[in-house]
Amino acid sequence: PLLTPPLEKPGFNIVLYFIPMRRPLTNGDPIPAPQFPEGFTMRHVANDEDVEKWVEMFNLSFIDHWDFHPGTVERRKHRMSAPYYRPDRDLIAIAPDSTFATATSHTGAGASARSSISFV
Repeated sequence: PLLTPPLEKPGFNIVLYFIPMRRPLTNGDPIPAPQFPEGFTMRHVANDEDVEKWVEMFNLSFIDHWDFHPGTVERRKHRMSAPYYRPDRDLIAIAPDSTFATATSHTGAGASARSSISFV
């Protein structure tokens, strides 16, 4: 069941679902090459224009999430200047009309390291 018995009382509703997705990288299974729809490409974040589009895409992706705080170009650039920033894992998928379709980002170090994916 989606709601546990104490939450099934009148007045409680599901507002938003979160779906954690994980893939172990240590089990030896190769990661298959990505397959994109025709006209889509993937590349690394390369310049200030990319950062601006990345922030816009991030904000559109998470605007309806609980406790959402809009990202800013300044905050994104600050994270990109951190010693744990991994530019090799900062990828964007570009739609045929040049809009950002999705992005991945890797932040943190050690046990606090995490990767995220945004979709528009």
